[in-house]
Amino acid sequence: NAVVRELTDAVIDQSTRAEIEETACAQLAGAEPYQFAWIATIDPVTLELVPRVEHGCEGYLADAELTSNPTELGGKGPAGRAVRTQEMQISRDVYEDSDFEPWLDLADRYGYRSMAVIPIIFEETLYGTLGLYSERVDAFSRDEQEVLEGIGEIVGHAISAVERKQA
Repeated sequence: NAVVRELTDAVIDQSTRAEIEETACAQLAGAEPYQFAWIATIDPVTLELVPRVEHGCEGYLADAELTSNPTELGGKGPAGRAVRTQEMQISRDVYEDSDFEPWLDLADRYGYRSMAVIPIIFEETLYGTLGLYSERVDAFSRDEQEVLEGIGEIVGHAISAVERKQA
């Protein structure tokens, strides 16, 4: 809850989308329970996740080759499902998650055991996804998931407000 309060205050003070995304990832990656965070948008033509910001994991998104296309291997994991369902996707232990098999070498390289992908949504507009990773097995308890879902809405609302103001 403290992380969410600090993140809310921080993103509201930003004046561009890039600043909002940078601040959100920096705040989450800097919080003790988490290891790293990223934000990506979705290319409407290729359905690939396009990296925007990474904290604590520079190069991860390029290595992961994520997509939301369900016919491709990279689209069957948590990130692809989060885009398609517009609901948070969790893997509480990536080594026990059969859908995560294509990325186990990355789990070894980057040292994470659990992860969450949170859609960034405001008023039915999907602005992107937020990936959050932890070294802990069984991270992202039910209570934590409720708090994290709010982060997607907070970041989406801040991006929407900045875009409206710029328009």
